[in-house]
Amino acid sequence: MLGLSGSPGLLARLRAGTGLAVFEPLAVNAPCPGLRLHHALHDLAEAFGVRRLLGQVDAYELADDGRQVVGLRISTPPETTSFLACQEVVLATGGLYGGGLVWSGQPQEALLGLPVVAGPGRAGHHRPTTRPLAVALADDPTAPSAVFGAGVACDLRQLPLDRQGLPAFRNVRVCGGLLAGHDAGARRGGSGIALVTGWRAGRLAAGGEEAS
Repeated sequence: MLGLSGSPGLLARLRAGTGLAVFEPLAVNAPCPGLRLHHALHDLAEAFGVRRLLGQVDAYELADDGRQVVGLRISTPPETTSFLACQEVVLATGGLYGGGLVWSGQPQEALLGLPVVAGPGRAGHHRPTTRPLAVALADDPTAPSAVFGAGVACDLRQLPLDRQGLPAFRNVRVCGGLLAGHDAGARRGGSGIALVTGWRAGRLAAGGEEAS
């Protein structure tokens, strides 16, 4: 109702003109408050000198020991390729909802091929190839399901773990929907968890916070 820009002024005029306590509810479809927050965060990042590249990461380069990402190759339209040197990487690609997980025989993280563990939901739901997702959700669509809680396991520094439970990379942090164990559709705090873990991943990457 209030659009994507000028909403504070419009809201004030509506209140003055109607004499009512006018407010804007959140909505599942076309959530303007969420889009305004999204744009405001981009504006804030740009004010701090953050450079944004809109494109597809299609390759990465590792240090000699294979434990540190030192570069990313990014394809940007129209048909342009950029190489971005890395000191720290924060993976905020989302889980099953955001495309951060892919399924090819078994689930894995889409960019770096990190191993994925099932969520805490009902057993078997992390295998959609053997049990149709519609059938899996039909039991109780509000209950946590392992397919939606699946993600990358991390240590307290939000470093992703390999299959032996050791940090797979020393300069990659994982946050948001990509973290294992949280089903944003069945549990509360989906956006809050994304914001808090993203903020903390950035702090850890910048050396501004100790893991605890």
